[in-house]
Amino acid sequence: MSSGNKDTDTASNCIKDFQKIFRSKICDFIIVYLLNKNGLKLFNEMKKRKQFIQNFLLKKLWSSCLKFTVETLFKLKFLKCKKKLDKKRLMLLIEAEAREDEESKENKRPIFSFSDCHSKAWVSLTNESQKLDALICCICNQIANNAMELHCDEHETADQVYLIGEQCLQKYLKQNNGKCPIQQHDYCEFSQNKTVRKSVSELLDNQMKGQNQKEDGENWSESNSNLKNNCNCNYKGKMKDLKDHLDNSCNLIPIKQNITYEITNQLNVMSGQIKELQNVVKDLQLQLKDMKDKENEKNKQIDNLKHELQEKDQTITALKLDNIEFKKQFEQYQIKFEEYKQNIETKVENRTTNIQQLQLQIKTQIDEKQKEQELEKQRLKNCENMLLFIQSSNLKNGVDFLLVTENEQTIKLKNYDWNNYNFGIFLLGEYITLTVACESFGHLKIKTSHLWIKHSSSKIDCSELGYPMNQGPGKGEFKNWSGGGGGYGTKGEGDDGQGGGMHGEATLLKQIHFGSGGGGRFGGSGGGILGLIIEQQLINHGSIQSNGGNGLGGGSGGSILLELQCQSQSHLNKLKQIFGTIKCIGGYGEYDGGKGRIAIYGIELSSDDILKIDPIPFNRLHK
Repeated sequence: MSSGNKDTDTASNCIKDFQKIFRSKICDFIIVYLLNKNGLKLFNEMKKRKQFIQNFLLKKLWSSCLKFTVETLFKLKFLKCKKKLDKKRLMLLIEAEAREDEESKENKRPIFSFSDCHSKAWVSLTNESQKLDALICCICNQIANNAMELHCDEHETADQVYLIGEQCLQKYLKQNNGKCPIQQHDYCEFSQNKTVRKSVSELLDNQMKGQNQKEDGENWSESNSNLKNNCNCNYKGKMKDLKDHLDNSCNLIPIKQNITYEITNQLNVMSGQIKELQNVVKDLQLQLKDMKDKENEKNKQIDNLKHELQEKDQTITALKLDNIEFKKQFEQYQIKFEEYKQNIETKVENRTTNIQQLQLQIKTQIDEKQKEQELEKQRLKNCENMLLFIQSSNLKNGVDFLLVTENEQTIKLKNYDWNNYNFGIFLLGEYITLTVACESFGHLKIKTSHLWIKHSSSKIDCSELGYPMNQGPGKGEFKNWSGGGGGYGTKGEGDDGQGGGMHGEATLLKQIHFGSGGGGRFGGSGGGILGLIIEQQLINHGSIQSNGGNGLGGGSGGSILLELQCQSQSHLNKLKQIFGTIKCIGGYGEYDGGKGRIAIYGIELSSDDILKIDPIPFNRLHK
């Protein structure tokens, strides 16, 4: 037998199994129909039938459908059979829904509610009507549940007490924008009536004759007399205990509603299982499609590799032929090379003697030029090159050069003596202060090849190391309990001759002075003297200063004499000089001190060089 016949046989068998299942489902609907007529006697038979359906679904449906999907996965007949089964399933679902709607219409009855008002006809079965008249809701004319009493001002004089159930009042106010249900006025006022609520809860409920009894007191029809006999309730008690009775032990809970829900749930389970099978089939089809695509890609890659191998074989054969020809040409060139070699060797022997003589002459000339270049390089080294040189040499820090890399350091040098550093001063850390070891009359002298102040927070400082307060040739005067500022390069500030006068000369070569002190009991000291001789390069990104101190009268600035030896008539230094901030200003006070004096030799200053120099320096190329 062929594979096609086997697929059709399995498909037909699967269809028969589904037909049996759906026929059994039709039996359930028949049971429901009989149950409405014969009552609870057939309910146990329906339970047995439901267990049979579940077992049959688990065994037959899964075994037959899974085998069918695996064997006939890619067959068109499976799709046709599946469509027929889907149509039958939809028809059965439509019929079931139609029957449920009819049954719900026929058997629909209100369930007792504890939020709405109580049925007057139902409560009057066991209570006197005169007693119930005082408990009537004004809106629904039933027994008021959770009674609320209206006491609006508009009908305060009325003889009647207006009672309304809490749920009825909430619904009415919501639908009528808060208007009173009695006279339709705004701002309805109400409160709980505890006495009425207590009397309603104390009413005796003699007998309840069915949950489906209507609020107008109608009885059930005679066609459902069998069900009434089996579904009676003999409750007798108070209204407040009625809810616990209905929730726990009443026989009036609708059984018929649960039956329809169970049938629809079973149909939903079947539809879910069929959808799962459809998803499995789709996943398998997608996996097979991906596998075929991957195989096609691999076949394409294999074909491309074969084509590349063929091309490489062709190139290898061509290279082999070229190699043979190249060997023949190489042998011919080798023979010619040996002939030329013999001729050249004879010529070389003749010329070697001449070359040796020329080499000696050239060597002597090169040695002389190298010496000159080394001397020039040493002269033209900038600060960075000199720093690299000293780090790789055996020179001593603090003797041959001064290198400070740590932050917040204060270095004090000798006073009045020359501090010589032939290979430069390099202040590379932050907040470094280079000063003189004294408290007053500080005269710092430095001679070095290079001076490099890297950060703006570092400085060479001789501030407040001149004349103390009230001393010096330009001292400030103390009059009328105020002190004038000290004078030097400019006059100190002050009234009535309190400020110190100018003295000294601008070149600072004939005479050089300390800054004078300010006047007063707390006058500022004058600035010290700072002399710098730099042979090659100055890079100042910090400050060089000799300022006066602050006080009642500020001290005057000191003196700074700067000499650059990098330019002369025989040799011109092209290294860039950065002067940065150089100051000799007076101290602040009630009257500020005058400025000091600055003189710079060895270079002609440009307008950019003196931007941060205060006061304006005396400048000349030669002393």
